[in-house]
Amino acid sequence: MAITFGIVAIIAIVFILLYMKENEKCENLKYDNEKLKKNAAQAGIVNAAARDHDGRGLNRELIMEAIRYNGFVPEAEDNWIFFKKQGDTYGIVTERLPMFIIMRHYDLDKKEWNMELLRQAAHKVSDEIIMAKVLLTGEDENGISFQITSFEDNYEHLKDFLCQYLSIIDESYARLFDIYNELENKKSEMTLTNQGQSLNMTGSKKVVS
Repeated sequence: MAITFGIVAIIAIVFILLYMKENEKCENLKYDNEKLKKNAAQAGIVNAAARDHDGRGLNRELIMEAIRYNGFVPEAEDNWIFFKKQGDTYGIVTERLPMFIIMRHYDLDKKEWNMELLRQAAHKVSDEIIMAKVLLTGEDENGISFQITSFEDNYEHLKDFLCQYLSIIDESYARLFDIYNELENKKSEMTLTNQGQSLNMTGSKKVVS
């Protein structure tokens, strides 16, 4: 009798332990499910934010946000957004998105420049520097633009690459003056050489009686 009771007690203990183990598994499973739900909800929030910036086509507001992210103050005017960097004004055209155009523009006093040499320098910079274009503007070529044109429809990409765009524009600006000065110096040297040759030819002429 005692042996039977002991066996029953052991079986009961085993069932209790199995029940507790299964209950623990259920609790753990419940905890894991709750954790997964929480993570999914958080991921949903992150993805929603990402869609706000990445999923939508790039627009004026997101361009201005990217400019602010990089530490500049944007000002919208008609189809343009302007901002300054170290005193220089940059403009972004917004009417052709997702074609993204960013530039620096200056007025030209044509009396101060050799326009033919300036055209040559502008073409050379445009050929040398990837993405950069230097263009003489206006019907009378009374302006000059340093610009980049690209396909840009992603906020994250723009905020990460905006300063690189500015660096390319700044490089093209500096390179233009280097090339222009080189061309001007070469022209001066050729002029002096031609004048010297002309003088030598004049001095070598003989008077025939």
